[in-house]
Amino acid sequence: MISSKTLSQQSEGPPPPLYLLAANPDSFKGKVIILGGEILGLTKKEGKTFIDFGEIPLYEDLHPILGVPAGDRFRVVSPIDLNLLYYRGKVVTVAGEFMGIAGPPELEERVPILLSMEMYVWDQVGRTRFPSYGVLLN
Repeated sequence: MISSKTLSQQSEGPPPPLYLLAANPDSFKGKVIILGGEILGLTKKEGKTFIDFGEIPLYEDLHPILGVPAGDRFRVVSPIDLNLLYYRGKVVTVAGEFMGIAGPPELEERVPILLSMEMYVWDQVGRTRFPSYGVLLN
């Protein structure tokens, strides 16, 4: 799960919804944000891994809410190779520093971007998600 050190850096209260991050990016820049999501894709470029997620809401204990389809998109940037750990369809709880809103120049879509601090992957067995493994990145 997400470490107590990272949790202590998070703002008090529940994580802000993605639409609020997109509407007020300057007020969240540099803050630690915790989100849940389903991996939609993974790209490697210039020694970094870019992971695209569809948001899945989290309970207060940071477990993903079961049976909720992936919603709005966000992206996580990681400085390490995650090819063997992460693949499309996995559900993850992510803690990261909010970097702002960005998107590829060829697309109009702009999404919230987090610099990865920690990620926790949940295995999916049927309709139930069970903890699998965690990765501490800092």
